[in-house]
Order: sequence, then C-alpha cells, then structure tokens
Amino acid sequence: MYRNVNGIRLLNGRTLLLGALTCLSVLMPRAVAAQADQLRLVAEPAAIEVIVGRSVPLTVQVFDSSGQAVDIAVRFAAPRSALRVRDGNVQGLEAGTYEIVATAALGPDVSAAVEPLTIPVTVAWPPVAT
Repeated sequence: MYRNVNGIRLLNGRTLLLGALTCLSVLMPRAVAAQADQLRLVAEPAAIEVIVGRSVPLTVQVFDSSGQAVDIAVRFAAPRSALRVRDGNVQGLEAGTYEIVATAALGPDVSAAVEPLTIPVTVAWPPVAT
C-alpha cells in the first residue's frame, strides 16, 4: 500500500488510482453520472392553450431512467412570429396551432440519449365581448 522514497511514505499506484476514482464519483455532477441512463423530457402542461397576447407557464424537466430529475438545461424552438418562450412562460402572439420542440442541452461529457419533446400549442383569439 505504501512505499518509502527517501524517507517519505508514498501511496502505490493502485491505491492512488482507487482513491482518485472514489473522489471523482463523489464530486461528479449528476448530469455526468446520468450519461449511461436513458434520459427523457417531461413537460408540464403536456399541451398548451393560450389566448393571443397572454402567457401561460411551461416547465420542462429532464429525468433519468429511475425517475430522478437531472440538472440539464433545456432549449426551446418555436415559430418566432407566433410564440414567445421565455423565462418559463409561453406567450401567444398569433392565433393558430403550433409546436414547441424542447431539447436537452447536453454537454460534451454527457453521452446519454434524449429524444426531443414536441409540445402542441393552440393560440386562440380572445372571446368576443357582447
């Protein structure tokens, strides 16, 4: 386990490697640890209905195969002229039926597979006042 070099006690290579791997597993971010898992995106709500000019909240989280939330950023793509996705809200800009596509922003150190999530959005005109 130890060896002496010039009166100094040193760890042998195997013990040093084992110690380093133990430290890495403790310090490794959850996202990196999840790289062997199949990750999935979940939206709340799963479908959105909003009135032109108004906003509704949207939360999309990444979960691993055991159902634990994983801290990975999510990116959104939506028609710019019709929807605005910002700060956890979706604002309807133009009446119609659209889709928001959510993707996990995986870093280079994460090799898990994540299918994009499509969220249907219906933007309606406000009711006519009588």
